[in-house]
Amino acid sequence: MKDIIKKERMRIYDDKMDSLLGIIAEFYAMTKEEITCGGNKRDYVEPRQVFFLLAKDEMSIPIVKIGRFVGKHHATVLHGVDVLSNEMEYNKPLRTRVNIIRDEYRDLMSKEIKDFEERKETAKRALNDLFDLFHSNDYIATGSTFERGSNLLKQLKKLI
Repeated sequence: MKDIIKKERMRIYDDKMDSLLGIIAEFYAMTKEEITCGGNKRDYVEPRQVFFLLAKDEMSIPIVKIGRFVGKHHATVLHGVDVLSNEMEYNKPLRTRVNIIRDEYRDLMSKEIKDFEERKETAKRALNDLFDLFHSNDYIATGSTFERGSNLLKQLKKLI
């Protein structure tokens, strides 16, 4: 059971980091691969450091996991976070870019949370309807209620 929970947590981390990386790639007009595999040119380093900083700050993901995600050592992640944090103190355009990306990521996460809550409510209603259906006398009496129950189960499978 612990392995299942650990794998699910890793999948969630990976999904969140991939979403953040996508936002950064779109902002800087480059691919995710360019950010993660690009060399040490400033064109690649800044977006990568922004990723390091936001993954650490916004998601509270350990730096070791962030490093593994992009194929870098955890010390590289820590150094990137420190360099970017220091530079943001005096470089207003950089701070503005980071804040724009941070806001986009927060908007995306709030939409995902809202979607999740809506799916959860739909699943709850479907489960209640299914429970009521199978506990009604009509269930045994007609074939249409069995079909309704089957359709509700299919909806739940799609949502869950």
